[in-house]
Amino acid sequence: MQNGKFDIINGKTKPLFLRYCIPNVLGILALSSAQLIDAFFIGNYAGAEALAAINIVLPVFSLLMGLGIMLCTGGSVICAKFIGEKNYQQASYIFSKVIFCNIILCLIVTSLGVLMPHQIVEFLGANEELRPLSADYLQYVAIFFTFFLGSYCLSVFARVEQRPILAFGAILFGTCVNIFLDWLFIFEFHLGVIGAAVATGISQATTFFIIFSHFFSKHSGLRLYFRGLGHWGDLLKACYNGVSELVDEFSIGITTFIFNLIMIKHLGTVGVAAYTVINYALLFGTLIAYGIGDSIVPLISTNYGAKKSSRIAGFLKLSLISGAGLGLVLFASLLFAPEVVVNFFLGEQEYATKKLALEFIDLLKWAFLFSSVSIILSAYFTAIERPLESALVALSRSLVFPILFLTLMPKIFDMEGVFISIPMAELATVVIALTLLRRNEPKSLVAA
Repeated sequence: MQNGKFDIINGKTKPLFLRYCIPNVLGILALSSAQLIDAFFIGNYAGAEALAAINIVLPVFSLLMGLGIMLCTGGSVICAKFIGEKNYQQASYIFSKVIFCNIILCLIVTSLGVLMPHQIVEFLGANEELRPLSADYLQYVAIFFTFFLGSYCLSVFARVEQRPILAFGAILFGTCVNIFLDWLFIFEFHLGVIGAAVATGISQATTFFIIFSHFFSKHSGLRLYFRGLGHWGDLLKACYNGVSELVDEFSIGITTFIFNLIMIKHLGTVGVAAYTVINYALLFGTLIAYGIGDSIVPLISTNYGAKKSSRIAGFLKLSLISGAGLGLVLFASLLFAPEVVVNFFLGEQEYATKKLALEFIDLLKWAFLFSSVSIILSAYFTAIERPLESALVALSRSLVFPILFLTLMPKIFDMEGVFISIPMAELATVVIALTLLRRNEPKSLVAA
């Protein structure tokens, strides 16, 4: 819609922000709830070992999604800028190139996951107890990698086309499919991690095809082209602009990999399972923050193309207020009701894992006070085509500071230091992000 109150360039900022943010966050909640429901059924009906086995495989997802999100986010910024300039043909070209490259990427990763699952999970640190379960999960879920990345990518471009409700509806329907199939495959058929992999894969395929149909309808200004795409230098620019998202996702994978190795070495499978519970809690919070950040990228990048600095400032302010509020709510939840989180993921018989998870939560809850702000600012830097600043924030949050504090804190606080390192990394990253913001305030970007 290019006219009226939902016009990105001329409409009121608050209604626009809510129109993009609420469906996007709800979509992220739906997406994360699917993962949480997976974990609920696996932890309660397949056991803590199965839950830990899935966590071993998560770095593979981080690598795949990081590469894909780099292309999608960077490409969507260029696409939105072209749309802001009323150049729909160039916008369609960059859209087509992103889709084509993501398909090639997924086919490569799928082949490795299907043909070499045991070698991959052994490299990822799975012990003898976890290796068979992790390999089974990876082998079956790899079949659906194209739909995992494809559904995310298409939802990003649907929002660029001002169709956030479509993206949310498709994700919500896919989530409902996932919940039903989790119940059917894990609870009724007792298929364990294989059931979880197939249920999640089918749900992602459902979401993919719903959104995919939009780009062949009369309502879409973007078209898929397979010829005459011209030079591919703009795709390199998209990768460069989206590099922070690659860094963020890939770094999360590396950090998860390191945590898994530490847990296996010092606490065994119980440690990995307890960390997995915490990882899902962290994932839930960060995904919502990413939802807020992703929702402002088309709003800010389009107004950046239209040279509307005051509107950029308005969208940024609303997103930061929302992110700070989110952090306070999540922190309070873990402060006053940590048992609810642990009991959701683990059955009554998992006493040792529950006890360890509660100890971890007590140390990690402070991270939520800071993480949302840095995630949103990283998205802001991407939207204004400041990839180096965005990558610096993402790299600091997900890799540099976690590894730095993982190296230092255990020497002072033993195993408690492992989990103190995450809140410390989040705090240090916020300081850097706010410093970079002072140098890249909206009013300094373009003429009002």
